[in-house]
Amino acid sequence: MCPTKREPLTYVVSSLRAEAKLESPRVGAASGPRADREAEKSVWPETLRAGDFPAAVNQSQKRAVSLLLTVVLMLGLAAFATAGDEPWDSGAFKGDPAAIMQAAARQPTPEGADVVILLEEDRYVFEPDGRHTRTWRRVFRIETPAGAEAWSSLSMEWEPWHQQRPSIRARVITADNVAHMLDEKTLTEAPAEDDQANVFSDRQTLGGPLPAVAVGAVVEQEAVIRDTAPVFDQGTVRHAGFGGDAPVRHTVLVVDAPVSLPLHYVVRLLPSVEPHRRESGGRVQWIFESGPLDPLTRVEAVMPGDLPRWPHVAFATGKSWKEVAARYSGIVDEQVHNADAKSLNEGGTPGRTRDEIVARLVARLHREVRYTGVEFGQASLVPRTPAETLKRKYGDCKDKAALLIATLRAAGIPAYMALLNTAPGEDTEPTLPGMGFNHAIVYAPGEPDLWIDATDEYARVGTLPPADQGRLALVARPQTDQLTRTPEATSADNRTLETREFFLAELGPARVVETSEAWGAIEESYREAYSGPDSKRLRDELESYARGTYLADKLGSFDHSGAEDFSAPFHLHLEMPHAKRGQTGMESAAVALMPAALVSRLPAFLRRDEQDSEESQPPGQAKAGKHRKADMVLLEPYTMELRYRIVPSPGFRLQPLPQSGEQHLGPALLSKEFAQGSDGGVTAKLRFDTVKRRFSPEETDALTAGV
Repeated sequence: MCPTKREPLTYVVSSLRAEAKLESPRVGAASGPRADREAEKSVWPETLRAGDFPAAVNQSQKRAVSLLLTVVLMLGLAAFATAGDEPWDSGAFKGDPAAIMQAAARQPTPEGADVVILLEEDRYVFEPDGRHTRTWRRVFRIETPAGAEAWSSLSMEWEPWHQQRPSIRARVITADNVAHMLDEKTLTEAPAEDDQANVFSDRQTLGGPLPAVAVGAVVEQEAVIRDTAPVFDQGTVRHAGFGGDAPVRHTVLVVDAPVSLPLHYVVRLLPSVEPHRRESGGRVQWIFESGPLDPLTRVEAVMPGDLPRWPHVAFATGKSWKEVAARYSGIVDEQVHNADAKSLNEGGTPGRTRDEIVARLVARLHREVRYTGVEFGQASLVPRTPAETLKRKYGDCKDKAALLIATLRAAGIPAYMALLNTAPGEDTEPTLPGMGFNHAIVYAPGEPDLWIDATDEYARVGTLPPADQGRLALVARPQTDQLTRTPEATSADNRTLETREFFLAELGPARVVETSEAWGAIEESYREAYSGPDSKRLRDELESYARGTYLADKLGSFDHSGAEDFSAPFHLHLEMPHAKRGQTGMESAAVALMPAALVSRLPAFLRRDEQDSEESQPPGQAKAGKHRKADMVLLEPYTMELRYRIVPSPGFRLQPLPQSGEQHLGPALLSKEFAQGSDGGVTAKLRFDTVKRRFSPEETDALTAGV
């Protein structure tokens, strides 16, 4: 699955399906590289990831549960249960109800907590071939009516092509020490819902209500999901979260595998967690335990991919990146081998230079094949053959990438599939080899190397969308032995030049002509916004812009470049016949300059006034005026220049102009230049340059203050 497209220049993360890392709430793939202002949205710590954090969850909390983790249950499963001092530590549903209620009553209740999680257990048992069983267990006490309502049901998802129907058990112990068992007949099975359009899968959901839920009750849940086949035979990646949106008293993670199966792990944001290793009978166990954890705080917006967002243990079962790359390369080559790419290569080589050939083939791909994800069975991991994609006229990221690879190779241009995890989430762990990616693009080595996102019809060839930039990618070819970082655009690559001409009237509002040109990611967003025939909706949006920005009575004429015309930078032309931002009176004339437009592409939290209340700001972002704790990375470093040309009516004399100069907003730079022309008119150039993409906390604070 691939990131999807909704609005320009905002990104979400989704899944290549097999072992992908999914953010919470879960987002699946739909058409193309995505923009979803996730860089500025509320993001719960990624412990709530679908498929990685619990196997069974409360539906009313809408916690994602695309459980892409499974395994076959071993006979010795009970043997690696960790010993504890509380009655719920004796094993699932074994503790005496009265003893559990007494022990739960002794646990402290943090102020404001709706529930207290007494125990969270996550257990993985691996087979030599990579299949595994995951057993997840949780014990919690309900503290408030809100907790009783929000935690009153559970559900989980599974993929029938490689997993058995899950097993879910639960009991609720009420204040009278009576245990009420979950009735399996109340569980319902239904197709899992995808969060985006144009995505279809065979995932299933199993869930239902818990019995006798009330304030003071203790709830015990267990979910088991087993693999019937390995998802990827050269290793997968897992992320086990510690903590959540409620206080947790005790967390246990156990990973059990044959000694012959490679196992790599990293521990993130858990400084007190030291793993215990046990080896016996040809198997090895790694046990990770944590004591009390407060509810997780929401992460700061637009953090770099190499910084962890949430406390977790990540582990992988691949031997090396070389084995992973070689195996997936074989899968891709098998699908594209002997592909008949005639439909896209018809008429011979479509160009003289490599860039011309690639550009024309990519343009044909976008015209011939739309984005649609059909994730049935192994199609969640294995791309369809080019012939099938051409026949259907649709495909997801890996389908379109495989088709483009086939057509490029048919034209004599080497090309390979590259797998990555898109921004703004965490990047791939370079020390954890295994399948765990959410997007597929194309890599064509040469002078220079070309990186192409086959789902992004509005980007110039060789320019990746911002969510793909600066990410660690696995190029699927036999010689690959490590991850490669994708190219990153500079602020000079993402540019906008906007010229605003004010023709002052002899009396009354001015006539304004606005002309914009764009390059890089900004050009891509313009092309997407102005794709297709001009609609009433587009006209209405431009009318609203004219009224809001220029206080115009109406929008006059407008025209723009074609979205598919890459022969020149994108061009937009607007005319407003009566704009009150420029006004001529009996004795004076004035034009309002609006430099705030220069910083309009920065994340919203950088532009929020210090006086804004915390409640008025989206959750997941630092309150305006507070100091940043983590580095910030801009999806779009950029340069924007506003050029004003003011033509006065006859009889007016120019007053002294504002002072020209430069101002540093942290590392960013704002420059202002004013001049009088020979015709008596005025020119003003206002230019803002972010200068860099990654900012330290101190630089972010300085930028915020400057803005």
